[in-house]
Amino acid sequence: MASVLLVEDDFEVADIIAEVLTDFGHSVHRAADGGAALAIIDAGLCPDVVVTDVTMPGGLGGLALADALHTRSPALPVVLATGHSERAAELRAAGFLVLRKPFHAAEMEAVLRRALQGMAP
Repeated sequence: MASVLLVEDDFEVADIIAEVLTDFGHSVHRAADGGAALAIIDAGLCPDVVVTDVTMPGGLGGLALADALHTRSPALPVVLATGHSERAAELRAAGFLVLRKPFHAAEMEAVLRRALQGMAP
């Protein structure tokens, strides 16, 4: 199906999300933070979509990562995941596709479909 770059600093959460993505038939590449994600892309990975946590350590959170990715590849869809409902509303209003944690597998797949089809939030 799709090549997904998953950016998540919580390894247990990343394991679960990667397993669900794989179950849906996607190939998953993982990065533990925004800097690692940019390094992977700069090294030549061309994912179909990036799914990133919003709040991550290391100075490059999900929103900054989305901005950096948009600069490098404006057509690359980025899905932001957050557990903060007020933040989710802000991000949607700003035009981002958002997964609100905790989410069900079907919700994640629906948002990925929207991202891959180039649909707005």
